Amino acid sequence: METKIQIVKFGGTSVGSGESIHRVAHIITHKVHDTGEDFPVVVVSAMAGVTDQLLRIAQLAYTGEYDDCEIELNILEQKHLEVAEHLSLKHEDRYSQLIHNLEMAFSSLQQDIAELQLSASKTLSSETQLRTAAVAAWGERLSVLLVAAAVCNTGINAVPIQDEAIITEHPLSEMHQTSGTVIDAEPMTQETRVNAQKLVYPLIERHIVPIMPGFIGRTTTGFVITLGRNGSDYSATVIGAALDCT
Repeated sequence: METKIQIVKFGGTSVGSGESIHRVAHIITHKVHDTGEDFPVVVVSAMAGVTDQLLRIAQLAYTGEYDDCEIELNILEQKHLEVAEHLSLKHEDRYSQLIHNLEMAFSSLQQDIAELQLSASKTLSSETQLRTAAVAAWGERLSVLLVAAAVCNTGINAVPIQDEAIITEHPLSEMHQTSGTVIDAEPMTQETRVNAQKLVYPLIERHIVPIMPGFIGRTTTGFVITLGRNGSDYSATVIGAALDCT
């Protein structure tokens, strides 16, 4: 691919509020307009505190505390809807589309919570860990929706990528795991390279900024995983290598 690419990574604090996301959008816009800069591929974390909140939701679902789980989920949804409102999107249809995308995302999150509850009821411990990771992964997916909308609001074309770029092997059942995290599920180099390029290159060719979720991947068997509590920076490095960033 002829266009030179750079990975631009934003952590949880950088996307922690509507004001912060505005700043992120202007940084990305500057990089697109600056002819001395390589074209940006953006990797974002969940909003600050959201991964911990998702893990609380997963724990409540696992222990059968459904009312408290629903309360936490509603708080989380309201938090993201308030940030969407504070983005002050210029076009009403753009705002409506963002709200629709967030609502669809939370609907899918509820499905993942239901899958976690089902695996817990069947005492499938190894699958429960993976289902917990799937719930924890939603913070980044929600962030890409907000950041992409804010970038588009500046007049730059950007697309939120919901799919996982990083491919890993299925973790062994005896592998040490902690809640919401699959430890040592290392990215598969060639599979990740093919997948990441398939997701990103068609957008860059059209001068569209990809906004990608950090922290998460997908196993060859189709399970969503997380790459550890500090995995967002690591994932940015893996995606950069897969895309031949200079």
